[in-house]
Amino acid sequence: MPSSMSLLNVSNVAMDTILRGCDFLSLQILRKVCHDIRNFIDDVCPFKIVVLGILVFPNSISFQLDYMTKEDGLVKSVDFDYDENIENSCFVSASAEKDGVSRRALTNRDFVEVFMSDFSCILKQLKTEIGRFELVMRPFTPNHWTPQERQQIDVKFLNNFKEVLKSNKMRTKNIVLKMKQSDNGCFTIFGC
Repeated sequence: MPSSMSLLNVSNVAMDTILRGCDFLSLQILRKVCHDIRNFIDDVCPFKIVVLGILVFPNSISFQLDYMTKEDGLVKSVDFDYDENIENSCFVSASAEKDGVSRRALTNRDFVEVFMSDFSCILKQLKTEIGRFELVMRPFTPNHWTPQERQQIDVKFLNNFKEVLKSNKMRTKNIVLKMKQSDNGCFTIFGC
């Protein structure tokens, strides 16, 4: 009877070749298979992040990741959306050029916390400098949000973001931080 083959039993060279053929979303799925595969992916990191862009709204976060694979050198893009939902849950959507959009509802999960967990995971995988990092707070705000609601999400996001950056090193060539003027006429970011 032939022996069964497992991803864990292939050589590092073969595993590296397999991973170089995977797109970003596939690598994130493979990372969840087991600790050994996750650690191998984190060690070899077969992609380089060109742009990380975050747009923060009162009830959602949009996250764009442009990456270059070591295999073909082409820049590819993945977009994530984290949307607040009624009843203490959130929706997470991921879209890649070839895969279309996948959407998942997460019950009893806060959209900011889910985003921070995913963002932290991506930062842990970084082995090279990011080309450009952009953070845009409230590029536009619907009129139905009160100033208190807008400020509450700003503070919540920035406090969580600061903690993620403290525990994960992020090197970038260019950084762009934008924040819409608050209702009292002040610009505030990171509590400075």
